[in-house]
Amino acid sequence: MTAPDPATDCRPPFEPSPELVDQAERFLLACRSIPGRPADKLARRFRLTTGDARRLWRLITDGQR
Repeated sequence: MTAPDPATDCRPPFEPSPELVDQAERFLLACRSIPGRPADKLARRFRLTTGDARRLWRLITDGQR
């Protein structure tokens, strides 16, 4: 999926809810043995764009530090 053009994209910025972050973290723990990049798994599971999935992944990993 390509990134939307910022000049024409009228979607609000992606701000995942704390519940979504918790669900995503539990999902990644449950499927950690499945090969693939975590952001790609999140994008498929939660139907997110690649950029939104990467942002969600960063929120999860930043919370674990």
